[in-house]
Amino acid sequence: MKKLALALMCLVSVAFFASCDPEVTNPEPSIIILQEDGYVQNNDVVDLNTEVKFGFVVSSNATTQKALQKLVVSIDGTEWANLTDTLNGLTTFTYRDVVKYEPERDSIVGASVITAIVTDVDGKTATTTINLQINQPAIPLEVRDFEWTKVGHNVMDLASYGLKWHVTV
Repeated sequence: MKKLALALMCLVSVAFFASCDPEVTNPEPSIIILQEDGYVQNNDVVDLNTEVKFGFVVSSNATTQKALQKLVVSIDGTEWANLTDTLNGLTTFTYRDVVKYEPERDSIVGASVITAIVTDVDGKTATTTINLQINQPAIPLEVRDFEWTKVGHNVMDLASYGLKWHVTV
């Protein structure tokens, strides 16, 4: 009887462990582009010399609630922001910022890339980018008052000036 009970106990143990899900590895944190009015999205077109609002929403792995550790934002390969202390212990965070593409600093009109990389306490990372097209804005015409001044005398013969009267019949 003891052998039967022992065999039954072993069979139940094997069935229990076989039914358990394997350990889930910690996925990386998530990062998405902020979707609010007035904020740029991927593939937007902006003009030089205008303020461009951009942002990201970052969150840690929801199943393990691992805290965020660092968010690094760069524009065209140059570090723009490095948030470490701000994220201490947080599991979600919304980053908002503004950049102004100025002609003196950003002489190249064309593509610009804003990149964000978030890291959690496990060292897992996630990356997203906002690709922008930077345009040189059209130069508006300046409206001025002017005065037409006739110089010389009345001329009826426009041919001397290479012109002719247009006559409609």
